[in-house]
Amino acid sequence: MDTQRLQFRGNSSEYFRVWIVNLLLSIVTLGIYSAWGKVRRKKYFYLNTTLDGHNFDFHANPVKILKGRLIVVPLLALYLGSNYFLPARAQYVLLVLIALSLPWVIVRSQIFNLRNTSYRNLRFDFAGRSKEAYKVLGSYGLLAAITVGLAYPLLDCKRREFIIGNTAFGKARFRFSGAPGEFFTIYLKALGIYILTFGAASIMAGALAVVAVFSRQGSQPDPQAAVILPFVISGIVILVGYVPAFAYLQSRLTNYTLSNAAIGNNRLSCELRASELTWIYMSNLLSIVISLGFLIPWATVRAARYQIECTRLAIPESLDGFIGDSVHAQAATAEEFADMFDFDVGF
Repeated sequence: MDTQRLQFRGNSSEYFRVWIVNLLLSIVTLGIYSAWGKVRRKKYFYLNTTLDGHNFDFHANPVKILKGRLIVVPLLALYLGSNYFLPARAQYVLLVLIALSLPWVIVRSQIFNLRNTSYRNLRFDFAGRSKEAYKVLGSYGLLAAITVGLAYPLLDCKRREFIIGNTAFGKARFRFSGAPGEFFTIYLKALGIYILTFGAASIMAGALAVVAVFSRQGSQPDPQAAVILPFVISGIVILVGYVPAFAYLQSRLTNYTLSNAAIGNNRLSCELRASELTWIYMSNLLSIVISLGFLIPWATVRAARYQIECTRLAIPESLDGFIGDSVHAQAATAEEFADMFDFDVGF
C-alpha cells in the first residue's frame, strides 16, 4: 500500500504579487477584473498543489465567471437594498426565492469548477443534476428549517454525500461512506467548545472593561479609549470564543469527510489538528489586522499549505495504472464537456 501526500510548493512572496495585481486591477476596473483575478488565484494554488509529483490545473474562462457575476451581483444588491424600498412581506418572498435557488447554484458551481479542474491532463467532472439536488438538499433543508437548525448536521452530511458521490475523475466516481450520527456528534462537541470558550472570553472581556472603568475613576474619561475599548473587547470574544470552536468544527468535519471518501480502490485521509488550526486562524487574523490587510497573502498561503499537506491518498496498486484506466474510459465521453455551463456563480 503506497500513501501519497499532497504537497504545496507556493510561497507568500509569489502569491503577494498575484494578490496585489488582482486587487489593484479590480479597483481600477470597478470589479470587472475580479473574474480574471479569480482564475489567476485558483490557477496559482492548483499549479502549486502536487500529488505524486504532478500538479493540478484550473482552466476556467474568466468571461464566463464575469457573466455569472453580472447576474448575481444585481440580485444581491436588490436583496440588500430591499430593506429600503420593499415591504417586509416582499423581502420574505425574495429570501425564499433565493433559498429555492441554492440547490441549482450548488450544482452549476460544481459542474463549472470541477470540469475546469484537471490532474495529469485529465478533467474532473460532476454528474449531479438540479432535479436530484432539489430532492436531496431541498427535503433535508426544509427539515433543518422546520427544526430551527437542529437537523442541520443531517443536511450537511447529505450535502457532502451528494457532492462527493457525484464527483468523478475521468469516469471514475468518488464514493462517500460517512454516517449522519458522526456529524451530530461533531456539531454537538463544537457547540460545547463554543459555550465554554465564549463564556471564558466574556469573563476576560468583562474583567478588562471593569479594570478600564475603575482605572479612570476620579479623572475625565479618555475619548480615544472609549472608542478603542469596544473593538478590543469584541476582538477578545471573537478570538477566544469563536475561533477554537470553528477550528474544531472545520478540522473534524474535514478529517471525517475525506477519511470516508474514496475513488476506485484509492482512499483519501486527512489529519488536521484543531489546536494547530486554532493557532493558524488566530495568528493569521491578528497579523492581517496589524498589517492593515497586507499580510493576507501570507496568511492565505500559510493556511492553504497546512490544510493541503495534511491530506493523503492511499494507493493499493499503481496510480499510473489508475490514471491510464480513467483516461481510456474518458475518451468515449469527451464530447460531454462541450455542454459546459456558460457561467460560474461563485466568487
